[in-house]
Amino acid sequence: MNAKTTVKLQFPIEFAGRHITEVTLRRATVKDTSTARQQGKTDEDFQIMLTANLAEIEPDAIRQMDMADYNAIGKVLEGFLS
Repeated sequence: MNAKTTVKLQFPIEFAGRHITEVTLRRATVKDTSTARQQGKTDEDFQIMLTANLAEIEPDAIRQMDMADYNAIGKVLEGFLS
């Protein structure tokens, strides 16, 4: 699998003055998952924090995404973590 994977958003978002049309995720490290686990109180928070870290965007940008885009990103994360 590639070191980075880009997901084109079906439903682009506006966040902090930026128009976000795609999200590029790098592969996760043990440190990434450990840090996200410490920051997230729930499994959903963990996934949001991990996604934000790997994509280098704010967690609130992830929370603003359409569920279809969030699920597509989740499939990429699953591939990284398996």
